[in-house]
This record gives sequence, structure tokens and C-alpha cells, in this order.
Amino acid sequence: MFSNLSNIIKIPAALLIGMTIAALVLILLYEGISLPVIGQVINGRVANAVDAATSTMATQAELDAARAVIERERALRNAATSAATEARRRAEAAAQLAGDRQIEIERLAGEARAAGNLSTPSEEDLKWYGSHP
Repeated sequence: MFSNLSNIIKIPAALLIGMTIAALVLILLYEGISLPVIGQVINGRVANAVDAATSTMATQAELDAARAVIERERALRNAATSAATEARRRAEAAAQLAGDRQIEIERLAGEARAAGNLSTPSEEDLKWYGSHP
């Protein structure tokens, strides 16, 4: 078939066919083959690089979920801090009140010892108090 063509035509045609085949092989190796209906059939260098780069990336839903968890934990921490502060204030107030009452008790006990004429309730007084609420 090609025997009747001259070398001037055969050599450039062979070079052109060779360059076309080489270009197709390079494109295949670099880009791969992607068919419209099927998708990526053969991964090339670019597709492998994209897969490697995106394999460890988190999706937007995962990021949103992580942000929601962090926000919830932050709200719980703030609530716990507020509750601890309020409990500390109440404990300090209770300790102050207990100290004031102890001072009042000691003052009244000192007055009772000094007066000497104070008495304690008798059994009959306790019964009377029990029957009259």
C-alpha cells in the first residue's frame, strides 16, 4: 500500500504518526481517560495527585458538625463556670452567716452565764410546748 509512495511522503507521515501516538500516550499517562457516561476510567498523574490531595480533606458537613460540637462544649463550659461561681458565692455567704450566728450564740451564752438567774425548760414546760403548736 505504501510502496508506491516516495520517501519524501513516507518519512514525514511516519514522523507525524509517531508524534501523534507519543502525544496520545503522554496525554493518557498525564490526564487519564475520562468517559462522559462512565466517568474516570483510567487515572492519570493529575487524577492521582487530586485523589492524594483530597483523600484527607474533611467534608463541609464534618466541619460544620465539629464546629457545632465545639460551640456546644463552649456553652457547657461557660454554664459550668457560672454555676461554680454562683455556688462559691453562696458558700461564702453561708460561711459568713454561720460565723455571725456562732458569734451571736457565744454572746448570748456569755450573757446567760453572767445573769445566773436564767433557767432551762423543765419536763412540764416541754410537754406544754409539745401540746401547743
